[in-house]
Amino acid sequence: MRVHAPATTSFVSVLTMKDEYGPGLWVAYECTAPADRWRIAERAYSGTPLDVFDHAADVIVERLTGWHRWEAEFVWRAALGAWPEVDGDLLGRGVDVSLLPPARATNTVYAWLRGQLSQDDKAWKKFQKDMRHEPRRVVLREAEKPMPADDQAELQRLIASQ
Repeated sequence: MRVHAPATTSFVSVLTMKDEYGPGLWVAYECTAPADRWRIAERAYSGTPLDVFDHAADVIVERLTGWHRWEAEFVWRAALGAWPEVDGDLLGRGVDVSLLPPARATNTVYAWLRGQLSQDDKAWKKFQKDMRHEPRRVVLREAEKPMPADDQAELQRLIASQ
């Protein structure tokens, strides 16, 4: 399947969708080339678990934007919460975020938020911490991966030395 960068407005609407609506499925669908979307629909109708789409969406968003999906989602949720200010300020500077590709729009909105929050060091640090907080699904997926042999050997040495 070919990945395609959707319009920023479409990207943001599926990225910020509530968890109960299976946003990974819709992000994967929206970011797949229109001619290949039938494959996503076919898998969804065949009963493919939503976590498969979540993983695919994580990879797609990172490739399209350079951001982890949960980080981009956090940035956009924060921006949408202050949208009149974000949009008004950026339009006043000649930047229509909705016309930028998703990667550039996310970077632009992040820079705007940074400009607003960086005056308060405590607020900026909290924003950064909250933004980087990996969702439970990612933590669980990483925990299921086998430990590299070198790390496992080191762990065994540590246990044996105690």
